[in-house]
Amino acid sequence: MLESFKCKYIVKFINSYVHDQNLYTVMNFSQGGELQAYVKGKKYLSENEAKSIVKQITEGLKYIHSRGVIHRDLNPNNILFTDENHDLINVSIMILIQNFIYR
Repeated sequence: MLESFKCKYIVKFINSYVHDQNLYTVMNFSQGGELQAYVKGKKYLSENEAKSIVKQITEGLKYIHSRGVIHRDLNPNNILFTDENHDLINVSIMILIQNFIYR
């Protein structure tokens, strides 16, 4: 199911596997880093920048909710920028597979 997600606001899931009781996930690389580090480095965001970030997160969540998936660990560490320009947000829904409830 997760492999079929096609949304520019969701990190592309590639594969997952278990080895020695550890779950590993493979997803596209988001070179822009985490939202938490970005905000910490800037100290504050302009209203327009914050609005853009919240809109992109909302669009990503709307997409996964429309497919019957909810995110149980949404925090700034799980919000990734796709590039170093920090123009596009990806909600990292693949951090831990067990953080999802399928309905």
